[in-house]
Amino acid sequence: MPVMIVLLITGFIIRLYAATTVPQVSDEEVFYYFARQISFDINHLHLPIGGIPGIDITSPPLPLYVAKLGLSLFGDCIWGGRFFFVLIGIFSLFFSYKLVEEVSGRKMALIVLYLLVFSQYHIGISRRIGPEILNFFFSVLSVYCFFKGLKTGLNKWVYLTGIFLGIGYLGKELVILLLPIFLIFLWREQKYRFWLKCKAIYISLALMLFCMSSQIIWSFQNNFANYTSEEDNIFNMGVSLRSIHLYLGEAFAWLADTSQLSEEIRDFPDFEHERIIVIQEWKRLFMFDGDNNLPVEHWVLGAIIFMAVLYYFLERRNKDELTRFSMLMFGFIFIVTTIMGYHPDDFVVDHLWATATLYPGVILSSHMLIELSRKYRFAEFAIPVMIIYFVINSVRFASLPENQFAMSKMDLCEHYIERAEIYRAEGEWDKVRDRCTRVRSLCPTEYNLLCDVFY
Repeated sequence: MPVMIVLLITGFIIRLYAATTVPQVSDEEVFYYFARQISFDINHLHLPIGGIPGIDITSPPLPLYVAKLGLSLFGDCIWGGRFFFVLIGIFSLFFSYKLVEEVSGRKMALIVLYLLVFSQYHIGISRRIGPEILNFFFSVLSVYCFFKGLKTGLNKWVYLTGIFLGIGYLGKELVILLLPIFLIFLWREQKYRFWLKCKAIYISLALMLFCMSSQIIWSFQNNFANYTSEEDNIFNMGVSLRSIHLYLGEAFAWLADTSQLSEEIRDFPDFEHERIIVIQEWKRLFMFDGDNNLPVEHWVLGAIIFMAVLYYFLERRNKDELTRFSMLMFGFIFIVTTIMGYHPDDFVVDHLWATATLYPGVILSSHMLIELSRKYRFAEFAIPVMIIYFVINSVRFASLPENQFAMSKMDLCEHYIERAEIYRAEGEWDKVRDRCTRVRSLCPTEYNLLCDVFY
């Protein structure tokens, strides 16, 4: 227990430091801007229940309320808006630990916690305003309640699973991918198959729908804005490298840079300050977005996760329940996010969709490392060295911007104005409004005046 507490405190300090030092990025500044518009004053009540019509943000509203809570307590500052995202990140670490401890033991739980505390991707999504850490947190919390229900046989845990899936949907709709995973796992595990006939499952589904209802109603009232905005991503089938990019993006970037295959394109349609890395052998384009793209996982941990998945995929011995579930969860989300969201230009738009694969990936990695330490003596020394390396890297990463080539605020302002002019000429007024909203929330007065002339 003391080790777990020390790790959680260390993780909190690293993430809080990052939240107070790392500059604001464009996606974040839009959430920050609209969070400030929320008002609980009875005379000026403004409580959004969905996205923001008229601009490109159609995501559920929970990130805005989390940011507003921090702004209300700590004042109108960026780290105040980020504070509760940091706290939610720490709670996600705690429940990640608790589930593995209760199912597989304390040793494996501590390794899972080590890897997540010093995971640069987890640090990156915990230190910023946005839906990414909410997606991870509610995924972990739902899995925790699901397993508690299976182990205890108590209906209350099944109900909580549905409730947290529904609330998680208000943070990011991707959490709903866990529903088919849960149902498939119950069907595959013969001793749990009886749950599919229990009314507790259907009550849980009803509770989930009730928690999601505000977002569904908002979407219905706004011509299904959030669903139509994602239609291309959902129904364009093909093979993208989004999920691989989450884990090996650093390695691909290094390969491209060292082989002189990279080029920057400032005005590529539909993206903001793209760094396009062309890898000719793969005939693919990797997009690193200096404005709003997320940090990727460290390539060493990414490689370990892929090795663990391959190891347990090829292993023919009976696996324990948590390993079987982790394989199912990782494989299902990885495949879905790989074949959905294909774009004709072969862009990896972002790897947010694959965020929930990090938890089962780390569980499988921890299990593999323990098995290797039992079989091979060198692994007993290699694992502590690896952990020390991740600690050093996490401290270095905590003070970096979202990526190392992020644009300055002035460059962003000029770029948004340029894009707004292009979209105005093309008659795409929704995109003009979106860029001008970003300008008003981020840029000085003279840029605001430039944007005003568009109307």
